[in-house]
Amino acid sequence: MHSATARRPGTQPSVTPLFLDTMWRGGGPYPEDMPPNFNGEWIGANAEMHHFAMARHDKGVSLLFFDSLVRFSRPKDSWVLPWHQKYNVNAAAQPVGFPDWMN
Repeated sequence: MHSATARRPGTQPSVTPLFLDTMWRGGGPYPEDMPPNFNGEWIGANAEMHHFAMARHDKGVSLLFFDSLVRFSRPKDSWVLPWHQKYNVNAAAQPVGFPDWMN
């Protein structure tokens, strides 16, 4: 995983997600979104990171980035991707505790 401090959405297409495995038709993650308590947890549309933080394929998901690269990612790595212009990767770099299933 690249350094979180150097990434800004739109300036590094190789680390900005375009499509990925999800349990919902989309989402707008924010760094303050709490991790899901269990794999596949659904608590509504206001827990946007839950849409993407899943262990599907070999305990992770496949991501397509803006530069057309496809890469495997673990669920907790989602917190340091530059999802959109308002996503602060520095604030998200150390969310308050990940549940055991994500470690």
